[in-house]
Amino acid sequence: ARTMLRANDFWDKEKGAPLLRRNAEFLPKGEPLPAELADRVAAWPGLCGADAEVDPPLEPSAPDEAADRIFLRDAERTFADEGHRQRMIGLLGRVWPLTKDYHQGLGYIASLLLLLFDEETAFRMLLRIGRDDKYSPGYWHAAPDAYVRDAMVYARLAEEREPEVAALLQQACLVPEAYASKWLIGLCVHVLPFRALFDYVEASLELGRALLEPSRSLLRAFSEPPLGVPRARARLPLPLLPRAPPPHQREAPRLQADRRQPHPGGAAPRPVPVRRRARGGERLVLVAGRGGEGGGARGGAAAGAAGGGGGEARREAAPHPGARGADGGGGERRRDRL
Repeated sequence: ARTMLRANDFWDKEKGAPLLRRNAEFLPKGEPLPAELADRVAAWPGLCGADAEVDPPLEPSAPDEAADRIFLRDAERTFADEGHRQRMIGLLGRVWPLTKDYHQGLGYIASLLLLLFDEETAFRMLLRIGRDDKYSPGYWHAAPDAYVRDAMVYARLAEEREPEVAALLQQACLVPEAYASKWLIGLCVHVLPFRALFDYVEASLELGRALLEPSRSLLRAFSEPPLGVPRARARLPLPLLPRAPPPHQREAPRLQADRRQPHPGGAAPRPVPVRRRARGGERLVLVAGRGGEGGGARGGAAAGAAGGGGGEARREAAPHPGARGADGGGGERRRDRL
Protein backbone atom coordinates (compact mmCIF):
# COMPACT_ATOMS: atom_id res chain seq x y z
CA ALA A 1 0.00 0.00 0.00
CA ARG A 2 1.15 3.53 -0.77
CA THR A 3 2.12 5.85 2.02
CA MET A 4 1.08 9.49 2.02
CA LEU A 5 4.55 10.68 1.10
CA ARG A 6 4.67 8.47 -1.98
CA ALA A 7 1.58 10.08 -3.52
CA ASN A 8 2.55 12.33 -6.43
CA ASP A 9 0.30 15.17 -5.29
CA PHE A 10 1.03 14.94 -1.55
CA TRP A 11 3.11 18.10 -1.26
CA ASP A 12 0.64 20.09 -3.35
CA LYS A 13 -2.26 19.01 -1.14
CA GLU A 14 -0.39 19.52 2.11
CA LYS A 15 1.27 22.84 1.40
CA GLY A 16 1.39 24.65 4.74
CA ALA A 17 0.07 21.65 6.70
CA PRO A 18 0.72 22.01 10.45
CA LEU A 19 2.39 18.60 10.65
CA LEU A 20 5.06 19.62 8.14
CA ARG A 21 5.99 23.01 9.58
CA ARG A 22 9.14 21.59 11.13
CA ASN A 23 10.20 19.56 8.11
CA ALA A 24 12.86 22.16 7.15
CA GLU A 25 13.47 20.29 3.87
CA PHE A 26 14.44 17.10 5.70
CA LEU A 27 11.83 15.09 3.79
CA PRO A 28 12.41 15.90 0.10
CA LYS A 29 9.43 17.26 -1.82
CA GLY A 30 8.32 15.24 -4.81
CA GLU A 31 11.17 12.76 -4.49
CA PRO A 32 11.66 9.37 -2.82
CA LEU A 33 13.32 9.33 0.56
CA PRO A 34 17.12 9.16 0.40
CA ALA A 35 18.27 5.54 0.59
CA GLU A 36 19.86 5.90 4.02
CA LEU A 37 16.76 7.52 5.51
CA ALA A 38 14.45 5.00 3.83
CA ASP A 39 16.44 2.14 5.36
CA ARG A 40 16.24 3.73 8.81
CA VAL A 41 12.49 4.22 8.60
CA ALA A 42 11.95 0.70 7.25
CA ALA A 43 13.54 -0.65 10.44
CA TRP A 44 11.13 1.17 12.78
CA PRO A 45 8.40 -1.51 12.84
CA GLY A 46 10.97 -4.14 13.78
CA LEU A 47 12.31 -1.98 16.62
CA CYS A 48 8.94 -2.11 18.36
CA GLY A 49 7.95 -5.65 17.34
CA ALA A 50 5.33 -4.47 14.84
CA ASP A 51 6.79 -6.47 11.97
CA ALA A 52 4.51 -9.38 12.96
CA GLU A 53 0.75 -9.74 13.23
CA VAL A 54 -1.00 -8.22 16.21
CA ASP A 55 -1.59 -10.80 18.94
CA PRO A 56 -4.10 -10.82 20.48
CA PRO A 57 -6.20 -8.98 17.90
CA LEU A 58 -8.05 -5.86 18.97
CA GLU A 59 -11.80 -6.27 19.25
CA PRO A 60 -13.56 -3.62 17.13
CA SER A 61 -15.46 -0.94 19.01
CA ALA A 62 -16.82 2.26 17.47
CA PRO A 63 -15.71 5.54 19.08
CA ASP A 64 -18.37 7.56 20.86
CA GLU A 65 -19.67 10.88 19.54
CA ALA A 66 -17.34 12.99 21.68
CA ALA A 67 -14.30 11.05 20.46
CA ASP A 68 -15.36 11.45 16.83
CA ARG A 69 -15.56 15.22 17.28
CA ILE A 70 -12.09 15.35 18.81
CA PHE A 71 -10.60 13.10 16.11
CA LEU A 72 -11.98 15.52 13.51
CA ARG A 73 -10.61 18.59 15.30
CA ASP A 74 -7.15 17.06 15.67
CA ALA A 75 -7.11 15.91 12.03
CA GLU A 76 -7.97 19.46 10.96
CA ARG A 77 -5.05 20.69 13.04
CA THR A 78 -2.69 18.22 11.38
CA PHE A 79 -3.42 17.86 7.66
CA ALA A 80 -4.69 20.30 5.04
CA ASP A 81 -6.23 17.71 2.70
CA GLU A 82 -9.63 16.26 3.58
CA GLY A 83 -8.69 12.79 2.32
CA HIS A 84 -5.63 12.70 4.56
CA ARG A 85 -7.70 13.90 7.49
CA GLN A 86 -10.12 11.04 6.98
CA ARG A 87 -7.25 8.54 6.92
CA MET A 88 -6.03 9.88 10.25
CA ILE A 89 -9.55 9.73 11.72
CA GLY A 90 -9.90 6.16 10.47
CA LEU A 91 -6.63 5.09 12.09
CA LEU A 92 -7.56 6.71 15.41
CA GLY A 93 -10.89 4.92 15.25
CA ARG A 94 -9.14 1.58 14.81
CA VAL A 95 -6.93 2.23 17.85
CA TRP A 96 -9.86 3.49 19.97
CA PRO A 97 -10.79 0.03 21.41
CA LEU A 98 -7.33 -0.20 23.03
CA THR A 99 -8.29 2.29 25.75
CA LYS A 100 -11.77 3.58 24.79
CA ASP A 101 -10.27 6.96 25.59
CA TYR A 102 -7.97 9.41 23.84
CA HIS A 103 -5.03 11.71 24.38
CA GLN A 104 -3.88 14.15 21.73
CA GLY A 105 -0.39 12.66 21.87
CA LEU A 106 -1.76 9.56 20.14
CA GLY A 107 -2.90 11.75 17.26
CA TYR A 108 0.57 13.25 16.98
CA ILE A 109 2.25 9.86 16.65
CA ALA A 110 -0.43 8.47 14.34
CA SER A 111 -0.05 11.38 11.92
CA LEU A 112 3.72 10.95 11.68
CA LEU A 113 3.43 7.20 11.08
CA LEU A 114 0.84 7.77 8.34
CA LEU A 115 3.38 9.88 6.47
CA LEU A 116 5.83 6.99 6.38
CA PHE A 117 3.84 3.73 6.51
CA ASP A 118 0.66 2.19 5.21
CA GLU A 119 -2.27 2.22 7.60
CA GLU A 120 -1.90 -1.43 8.64
CA THR A 121 1.75 -1.02 9.62
CA ALA A 122 0.99 2.23 11.46
CA PHE A 123 -1.84 0.46 13.30
CA ARG A 124 0.43 -2.38 14.44
CA MET A 125 3.07 0.08 15.62
CA LEU A 126 0.53 2.08 17.63
CA LEU A 127 -0.75 -1.09 19.29
CA ARG A 128 2.77 -2.08 20.30
CA ILE A 129 3.49 1.37 21.71
CA GLY A 130 0.16 1.48 23.51
CA ARG A 131 0.21 -2.11 24.86
CA ASP A 132 3.75 -3.20 25.63
CA ASP A 133 5.21 -2.52 29.07
CA LYS A 134 8.41 -1.45 27.33
CA TYR A 135 6.65 1.65 26.02
CA SER A 136 3.78 3.71 27.36
CA PRO A 137 0.65 1.71 28.24
CA GLY A 138 -1.82 3.99 29.96
CA TYR A 139 -0.52 7.17 28.34
CA TRP A 140 -3.35 7.59 25.84
CA HIS A 141 -6.02 8.60 28.33
CA ALA A 142 -7.53 12.01 28.96
CA ALA A 143 -6.14 11.82 32.52
CA PRO A 144 -3.12 9.52 32.10
CA ASP A 145 -1.98 8.40 35.55
CA ALA A 146 0.85 6.37 34.00
CA TYR A 147 2.26 9.48 32.36
CA VAL A 148 1.99 11.53 35.56
CA ARG A 149 3.97 8.81 37.36
CA ASP A 150 6.72 8.84 34.73
CA ALA A 151 6.75 12.65 34.70
CA MET A 152 7.47 12.58 38.43
CA VAL A 153 10.42 10.25 37.80
CA TYR A 154 11.61 12.61 35.09
CA ALA A 155 11.27 15.55 37.54
CA ARG A 156 13.52 13.77 40.02
CA LEU A 157 16.11 13.17 37.30
CA ALA A 158 15.96 16.84 36.34
CA GLU A 159 16.43 17.93 39.97
CA GLU A 160 19.45 15.68 40.37
CA ARG A 161 21.18 16.37 37.07
CA GLU A 162 19.94 19.78 35.91
CA PRO A 163 19.35 21.50 39.27
CA GLU A 164 19.55 25.08 37.96
CA VAL A 165 16.89 24.52 35.32
CA ALA A 166 14.73 22.49 37.70
CA ALA A 167 14.87 25.27 40.31
CA LEU A 168 13.84 27.92 37.78
CA LEU A 169 10.94 25.80 36.56
CA GLN A 170 9.80 25.22 40.12
CA GLN A 171 9.95 28.95 40.80
CA ALA A 172 7.80 29.52 37.70
CA CYS A 173 5.29 26.90 38.94
CA LEU A 174 5.93 24.72 35.89
CA VAL A 175 5.65 21.00 36.51
CA PRO A 176 6.77 18.23 34.13
CA GLU A 177 3.23 16.85 34.03
CA ALA A 178 2.38 19.98 32.04
CA TYR A 179 5.39 20.77 29.89
CA ALA A 180 6.88 17.30 29.18
CA SER A 181 3.80 15.57 27.77
CA LYS A 182 4.69 16.49 24.19
CA TRP A 183 8.07 14.89 24.78
CA LEU A 184 6.92 11.68 26.45
CA ILE A 185 3.37 11.14 25.13
CA GLY A 186 3.63 12.82 21.73
CA LEU A 187 7.26 11.77 21.08
CA CYS A 188 8.19 15.38 20.22
CA VAL A 189 5.99 15.58 17.12
CA HIS A 190 5.19 19.31 16.62
CA VAL A 191 8.19 20.09 18.86
CA LEU A 192 11.47 19.10 17.22
CA PRO A 193 12.60 19.81 13.65
CA PHE A 194 12.23 16.64 11.62
CA ARG A 195 15.98 15.98 11.46
CA ALA A 196 16.09 15.67 15.26
CA LEU A 197 12.56 14.25 15.50
CA PHE A 198 13.46 11.15 13.50
CA ASP A 199 16.41 10.52 15.85
CA TYR A 200 14.12 10.92 18.85
CA VAL A 201 11.38 8.63 17.54
CA GLU A 202 13.92 6.01 16.52
CA ALA A 203 15.47 6.13 20.00
CA SER A 204 12.05 5.87 21.64
CA LEU A 205 11.14 2.77 19.63
CA GLU A 206 14.43 1.16 20.59
CA LEU A 207 14.67 2.25 24.23
CA GLY A 208 11.05 2.56 25.34
CA ARG A 209 10.75 3.99 28.83
CA ALA A 210 14.48 4.47 29.01
CA LEU A 211 13.67 7.51 26.85
CA LEU A 212 13.46 9.47 30.10
CA GLU A 213 17.20 9.99 29.74
CA PRO A 214 17.04 11.48 26.21
CA SER A 215 14.18 13.66 27.47
CA ARG A 216 16.50 14.99 30.15
CA SER A 217 19.05 15.79 27.44
CA LEU A 218 16.33 17.76 25.69
CA LEU A 219 15.90 19.87 28.80
CA ARG A 220 19.64 20.47 28.90
CA ALA A 221 19.86 21.26 25.18
CA PHE A 222 17.35 24.07 25.54
CA SER A 223 18.29 25.20 29.04
CA GLU A 224 20.29 28.29 28.13
CA PRO A 225 17.35 30.47 26.97
CA PRO A 226 15.23 29.96 30.14
CA LEU A 227 18.27 30.34 32.38
CA GLY A 228 18.90 33.69 30.67
CA VAL A 229 15.45 35.02 31.57
CA PRO A 230 15.57 37.53 34.47
CA ARG A 231 14.34 36.08 37.74
CA ALA A 232 11.70 38.80 37.96
CA ARG A 233 9.98 37.24 34.94
CA ALA A 234 10.28 33.66 36.13
CA ARG A 235 6.72 33.65 37.48
CA LEU A 236 5.39 33.57 33.92
CA PRO A 237 5.37 30.33 31.89
CA LEU A 238 8.73 29.94 30.19
CA PRO A 239 8.60 28.37 26.73
CA LEU A 240 11.05 25.47 26.79
CA LEU A 241 10.06 23.89 23.52
CA PRO A 242 11.89 25.03 20.38
CA ARG A 243 10.09 26.51 17.41
CA ALA A 244 10.96 25.55 13.84
CA PRO A 245 14.31 27.12 12.87
CA PRO A 246 14.34 29.95 10.32
CA PRO A 247 15.57 29.09 6.81
CA HIS A 248 19.15 30.22 7.53
CA GLN A 249 19.36 27.93 10.59
CA ARG A 250 17.99 24.67 9.23
CA GLU A 251 20.47 22.39 11.02
CA ALA A 252 18.58 20.85 13.92
CA PRO A 253 20.18 20.29 17.32
CA ARG A 254 21.34 16.76 17.95
CA LEU A 255 20.12 14.86 20.98
CA GLN A 256 23.38 14.18 22.80
CA ALA A 257 23.87 13.67 26.49
CA ASP A 258 27.34 15.22 26.64
CA ARG A 259 26.91 18.53 24.80
CA ARG A 260 24.91 21.69 25.36
CA GLN A 261 23.13 22.78 22.20
CA PRO A 262 21.92 26.30 21.43
CA HIS A 263 18.26 27.13 20.98
CA PRO A 264 17.64 26.55 17.24
CA GLY A 265 15.98 29.93 16.83
CA GLY A 266 18.60 31.97 18.69
CA ALA A 267 17.01 34.18 21.34
CA ALA A 268 14.42 32.74 23.68
CA PRO A 269 10.80 33.38 22.65
CA ARG A 270 8.66 35.51 24.90
CA PRO A 271 6.58 34.07 27.73
CA VAL A 272 2.91 33.42 27.15
CA PRO A 273 0.24 35.42 28.95
CA VAL A 274 -2.38 33.42 30.80
CA ARG A 275 -5.51 35.34 31.78
CA ARG A 276 -7.39 34.36 34.94
CA ARG A 277 -10.47 35.64 36.67
CA ALA A 278 -12.47 34.50 39.67
CA ARG A 279 -15.83 32.83 39.40
CA GLY A 280 -17.61 31.58 42.51
CA GLY A 281 -14.40 30.94 44.39
CA GLU A 282 -12.80 29.08 41.47
CA ARG A 283 -10.50 30.36 38.77
CA LEU A 284 -11.45 30.15 35.14
CA VAL A 285 -8.22 29.74 33.19
CA LEU A 286 -8.46 31.05 29.64
CA VAL A 287 -5.39 30.00 27.71
CA ALA A 288 -4.23 31.85 24.62
CA GLY A 289 -1.34 31.16 22.28
CA ARG A 290 0.98 28.32 23.17
CA GLY A 291 1.52 26.13 26.18
CA GLY A 292 0.82 22.51 27.05
CA GLU A 293 -1.16 19.97 25.13
CA GLY A 294 -2.97 16.73 25.58
CA GLY A 295 -6.56 16.33 26.49
CA GLY A 296 -8.87 13.62 25.42
CA ALA A 297 -12.35 12.37 24.91
CA ARG A 298 -12.99 12.02 28.61
CA GLY A 299 -11.80 13.47 31.85
CA GLY A 300 -12.64 17.20 31.49
CA ALA A 301 -10.81 19.23 34.09
CA ALA A 302 -9.28 16.05 35.49
CA ALA A 303 -7.06 15.99 32.42
CA GLY A 304 -5.39 19.21 33.54
CA ALA A 305 -2.29 17.59 34.97
CA ALA A 306 -1.36 16.23 31.57
CA GLY A 307 -2.63 19.07 29.41
CA GLY A 308 -6.30 19.85 28.96
CA GLY A 309 -7.88 20.41 25.61
CA GLY A 310 -7.03 22.65 22.68
CA GLY A 311 -7.18 26.05 24.31
CA GLU A 312 -10.33 25.29 26.27
CA ALA A 313 -11.69 27.01 29.36
CA ARG A 314 -11.11 25.02 32.52
CA ARG A 315 -11.76 25.47 36.22
CA GLU A 316 -8.65 24.72 38.22
CA ALA A 317 -7.48 25.02 41.79
CA ALA A 318 -4.08 26.31 40.72
CA PRO A 319 -2.47 27.96 37.68
CA HIS A 320 -1.69 25.55 34.90
CA PRO A 321 0.03 25.99 31.54
CA GLY A 322 -2.43 26.01 28.68
CA ALA A 323 -3.34 23.79 25.86
CA ARG A 324 -3.38 24.13 22.16
CA GLY A 325 -4.26 22.15 19.08
CA ALA A 326 -1.85 20.03 17.10
CA ASP A 327 -0.94 22.93 14.85
CA GLY A 328 0.24 25.06 17.73
CA GLY A 329 -2.67 27.44 17.31
CA GLY A 330 -4.69 27.35 20.48
CA GLY A 331 -7.08 29.92 21.75
CA GLU A 332 -10.22 27.96 20.79
CA ARG A 333 -12.53 26.98 23.61
CA ARG A 334 -13.07 23.28 22.99
CA ARG A 335 -16.10 22.62 25.12
CA ASP A 336 -16.72 19.36 23.29
CA ARG A 337 -13.98 17.85 25.45
CA LEU A 338 -15.62 18.67 28.74
